Amino acid sequence: SISIVERKVQELAHRGITVRHLLEFYRLLGTSIMPHYDPHKSTTADVVFGAIIPITSGEDGAWNIPFASKQKPVLDFAADAEIWIHCDTPRPWSPQKTHDDSQTEHVQIGCSYAELVNQGEAKAALKMVTHNWGNIFSHLLAAIVADALALETYDQVVDLLADDQQMDELIQMLEETGLHDFPYWVCAFCVNQHAGICNRAAPKDSQGYPLYPCKCKTPKHLSGDLSEMNKFDEMMAFLKENTRQRALQEQRPLRFAQVVAVDVGFVMLTRVWCIAELAEAHRSHLPQIMKVHSAGSFQDFSGKLTDLDVRHSEASFPGDKDLVLSKIEDLDMFNGAMKSLLFYKFKPFLSMW
Repeated sequence: SISIVERKVQELAHRGITVRHLLEFYRLLGTSIMPHYDPHKSTTADVVFGAIIPITSGEDGAWNIPFASKQKPVLDFAADAEIWIHCDTPRPWSPQKTHDDSQTEHVQIGCSYAELVNQGEAKAALKMVTHNWGNIFSHLLAAIVADALALETYDQVVDLLADDQQMDELIQMLEETGLHDFPYWVCAFCVNQHAGICNRAAPKDSQGYPLYPCKCKTPKHLSGDLSEMNKFDEMMAFLKENTRQRALQEQRPLRFAQVVAVDVGFVMLTRVWCIAELAEAHRSHLPQIMKVHSAGSFQDFSGKLTDLDVRHSEASFPGDKDLVLSKIEDLDMFNGAMKSLLFYKFKPFLSMW
């Protein structure tokens, strides 16, 4: 048997989300969901709290999106019901017994967006996306699409996403090449936000629109064995080995990789989770694919790289930073290694600029 942590890692690893599902979600922003969405200004954090959390909350009517189903949205990795209860976060379809144990009543329990659209299918991700929640959301999506299309920068994709006709052509291109079903792991979509931060919304989003704490009854696990917010390194190791085994079985060249969606201002170099994921991927010898907006965005790069110090990095929750720093033995050596790594990875773009 495997441990609770291993079960949670496997569950997270099998929540890949395809390019097709990401683009379908994007087309709903500003219309069916999050009416005030602004493709030029709304951040990933805005979208998480303003769209993803509300439609995955389990609230009646919250799932009225064209491609969602109320089927059981996750595979059971547990060996028996008792382990299931202790090893997995309850789902939107989970009933709760009343005091007389003779009836069931609806309990509002949330799930991840990936579970919702995958409708019970385990989908192991082939690439993990490292990104900054303060980045423009359309830029995050554009970076993922640019990776699928093997483009060096994502500025052109941003323009395509802004035009309905060009977006139709983009989707058709992805479908014709079979790239629309390629699975990525993106924390905003693949982590169950209801098991962590759904009730911690700020009063307003970055554009001043009001946000409201989620009222779901999902148990919160900000740390510990059941937390989905502290296992990225174990998950990366699992997906690396899982992809290697799959490549052997299918006899085709597959290799798990990291995609780094770099924001225009390189703010991600000041975020503790982004730095930690970059370091872990390098330590694990994963291919690291940098996606930048354009060559011209490098005006802020030199200063951010010079000032990089994981001790001064930022996190939305102080406990996250403490966790990352606790895993680093020599902070000065870590900083030096990260600067060298980033300069090497971005060197091709510096020559373009």
